Amino acid sequence: MLVCVGCRPLGRISVTRRRGDSWLAEVIIGDNESFEGALKRFNKRVQQDGILSEARRREHYEKPSVKRKKKEAARLRKLRKKQMRSEARALQSARR
Repeated sequence: MLVCVGCRPLGRISVTRRRGDSWLAEVIIGDNESFEGALKRFNKRVQQDGILSEARRREHYEKPSVKRKKKEAARLRKLRKKQMRSEARALQSARR
């Protein structure tokens, strides 16, 4: 939900949670700032906070067994990546 409070100076662009219990991303529009500039800052803030990726992740129900499998696959990916990096470092130090 995108809320723009007025097109006057010091307005706000905000995103709230579904239940509206707290603000997740908020940008205050400055005195001489255009709406487009504020919207660009807002989109950057939303991207940094990971709001859209979180919404996509929660779009559909995921069974606990699927969550476990994804978590295990991520763990193995990280482990392989770490091993590859350590092997590359060892190879570089051996060449010196």
